[in-house]
Amino acid sequence: MRPNISTSPALKRTPSPQNLLPTILVPSTATTESLKWKYLLSATSSTSSKWRYLDTSSLLPANAPTKHAHIIDLSSIDDELSSNPSIWDAVATVLFQAGPEMLEWFLHSRNKTFRFVRKEGLKDWNLIIWRKGCEVLIALFRPQSSKIKSKIFYEWDKIIRCMIGYNGSWSVYYGAWYGVTGDSLEEAWDDTFEKVNEGYPRESPKNERQMENVARSMAWYLLLAQSGKEKIMVDTT
Repeated sequence: MRPNISTSPALKRTPSPQNLLPTILVPSTATTESLKWKYLLSATSSTSSKWRYLDTSSLLPANAPTKHAHIIDLSSIDDELSSNPSIWDAVATVLFQAGPEMLEWFLHSRNKTFRFVRKEGLKDWNLIIWRKGCEVLIALFRPQSSKIKSKIFYEWDKIIRCMIGYNGSWSVYYGAWYGVTGDSLEEAWDDTFEKVNEGYPRESPKNERQMENVARSMAWYLLLAQSGKEKIMVDTT
């Protein structure tokens, strides 16, 4: 069961933009095989860092506390992967790089829900960043078809759930390496996963070490794909 949530002042209370575009196409910087990434938008641990934070958004200042989201300067990412990125910094960076207005839409409490889906260059995988209230779901997913029942279902990878606290701080409360749902994305939000962690150590998604490892793995994926270094993949178990 997910924790109770309430509207947080950390989600900015400035007016949301009008005439939101449901689909935005932008050039890809992460792979030469794909000419475009497709963005679908519907608006309705202790971390050590050796990189720089950008101070280009008044919503997320560079000097904010560690547990708050920051925008990372992608040119400062360490090729040797010697730092531990936070999932909240990675999410903020991805949304800002997609367009500063997307980060603003994500932060505005006036948008009770926000869903961002990006088509990846990895065998039909998609990235989803989904907020409802103060709760956030981040994961990779792709549609699959059952040969037995000829039904469509979704396969999920690196599933993370976070809460944004009253003061703007983030926390991870769920982390699974793998899961399967039916043909509705809402099933993922409702946490009706099957085959959780199949093929991985069968730790509980609430296990603190697993949550930390899954979140760190997803954060590295987001940052390296965003900076054009997505071939350097890190998974820890």
